[in-house]
Parts: sequence; structure tokens; C-alpha cells
Amino acid sequence: MHASTVIVEAMLVFLQVLPSRAVPTVPPVNGALAKRVDGEIMDYASLNCEKDWQKADASWDMLAEDIFDLRRVDGKPANGPGPNNCGRVSCRDGTAIWWCNDNPETKELDSFGTIADAAYVIYRECPLIAPRFDSMEFVVRGQVFLKDGWSVIVRGDEC
Repeated sequence: MHASTVIVEAMLVFLQVLPSRAVPTVPPVNGALAKRVDGEIMDYASLNCEKDWQKADASWDMLAEDIFDLRRVDGKPANGPGPNNCGRVSCRDGTAIWWCNDNPETKELDSFGTIADAAYVIYRECPLIAPRFDSMEFVVRGQVFLKDGWSVIVRGDEC
């Protein structure tokens, strides 16, 4: 039996025994977000789930909590001129959310919920199954680029 066959069979067994709580949901804050979370995801320019990020996987479960918490943060986040001017807006238990300004001028977003919407794209589109000691777990990492010159990165980090 090939190693790839064994891995696939192990993943199928793992997925069959996952408790229903293993697939977290991100509760909406208002009607507009409810529509987006229930089906559509925000419009974006490109998504990179493949970047190595030094193998810095973030916890998929923790990302769901971080997205929920970001939606409740007041204020308008701003980042100085770019490109690649990044600031970490959330970090807990090894899971970090960064937002980056690639515009030549300062960028201000409408809310931290906008960053949460972008992180949700990564949450929904970039999950991986990774071996952890004697089990498997869902992890995530990626970067989503928005059409107006900013991006969000989700990766593992020291908090």
C-alpha cells in the first residue's frame, strides 16, 4: 500500500469521527454580515493558501474566535503608506491576523469587521488537515489580497 493511500484513508477516518463542534461557525454581527457569512464571501483580487509562511500554521478553531472578536472591535484601523506596511490586529494562542497596506498612501478601513471579513475568506478557503502528535487537526494559513490595495494574512505566530 502506498504512503499516499494510507494518508488519504487516515484522513477519511479522521473526518468521519470528528464531533460536530469541530466545525466552528462564525456568528454574524448584523444583517449585511449575516448574508456574507451565510453564503457569500467578500470580493477579493487574489488568494494565496500555498505560501509556506515557514510552516507557521494557525489554529482553524482559534481563527474562528479571532474573527468573531474582531467584528466587535470599535474604531477604524489605519496603516501607514506601503507597500507591505503590515500590522498585527489579533494574536492569541499562536494564531495571528495581520493586515497590510500596499498603497503608497495611508489606508483607513471602515471597521475592524472589514479585516474580519477578509480573514473569513482565508478561514473558509484555506483549511488544511495536519498531523499533530497522535491525531490530526484543522489548521489554516494564507493571504487574501483586496482590490483596493490591502491584504490580510493569517498565520501562526508567537503571541
